[in-house]
Amino acid sequence: MYQINFNFLGLKCLIESDEASVISKIEKDFSNFKSAPFDKSEVDYYFRHQNISPPFDKIPNFKEVYRSKNSITYEENGVRFNNYHGKLLSIYDYKKEICSLYSTNLEKTHEVIYLLIHSRVGKKLDLLGLHRIHAMGVRKNDSNLIVMMSSGVGKSTLLQNLLSLDLGIEFLSDDCPLVDDNGVLYPFPIRLGANNSESFKELAESSDCFYTMDREFYGKKYLLDSKCLNNKIGKSSVHKNFLFHGVRLGKEECRIEKSSKLKTLLQLQKHMVIGVGLPMILEYWWEIGVEDFVRKAVIGVRRFFSAIVLVLKSDCFEIELGNDPEKNARTLIKFLNW
Repeated sequence: MYQINFNFLGLKCLIESDEASVISKIEKDFSNFKSAPFDKSEVDYYFRHQNISPPFDKIPNFKEVYRSKNSITYEENGVRFNNYHGKLLSIYDYKKEICSLYSTNLEKTHEVIYLLIHSRVGKKLDLLGLHRIHAMGVRKNDSNLIVMMSSGVGKSTLLQNLLSLDLGIEFLSDDCPLVDDNGVLYPFPIRLGANNSESFKELAESSDCFYTMDREFYGKKYLLDSKCLNNKIGKSSVHKNFLFHGVRLGKEECRIEKSSKLKTLLQLQKHMVIGVGLPMILEYWWEIGVEDFVRKAVIGVRRFFSAIVLVLKSDCFEIELGNDPEKNARTLIKFLNW
């Protein structure tokens, strides 16, 4: 049995698998959070994968509580069975925070474990007052740049060009930097993603850092271990914030203009308070019962007030991306006087 340990800002997570390739990819996904082994009694989250055909006969006669194109979910007494339409079976015990996964489909296993970690750890971080934003984040000259965009608009491409153009730009996150209740931003340096393998050629030297995730519904994604970046990882401290929300209109030139704090706050409702686009899956994040209803309400309120504080502490702008990715990044660097 192969294993990897992570420490996510104090939350201890242990992953085990029969397959070294699964552990290797998960390690690269979260390499900046890798930790020395814990005693199992100290672990907050324990996920164990077995490379065997899913034992669907283990599913008791529980009530079906959720169905999607991704899975069918059954639950009773805090134990949840997720049937990924024959490809994988997971059994999650919410009282013990232990998940057993069964699948011979290693690509599906990697995808589910990656999202499972985000779902459980992200929810706990919310309750601790650290909230993810669906955005890319970098830092330079005591300034944070956060750019919110819908999936597929060009957020990751913009990030990759910023990093390749200037080694002095530090990396915060490809997909989900953190903000606390006081509006202070923190790095969450997970792996970088792209739709083609050429995107990373200027960002790292070793081919061992490049790998893929073959997602069932969204196709192959090319990934880069963020620990391999030529750029440094940004550190946590109070900085000046530039908060952008962006779109792509297919025009020739990149355009930047001042945005009202109200308009930016409305964008944060989507990308942070509701969390559209954040890496997680409902079959692990959403629990049943009054206790979790209260937790979700607390998370929603804390996210909302944190978004207000962040907007008040930030210079807010709107960016319209042009057709030339490198030119978009150069325009942004010049605008920020970087």
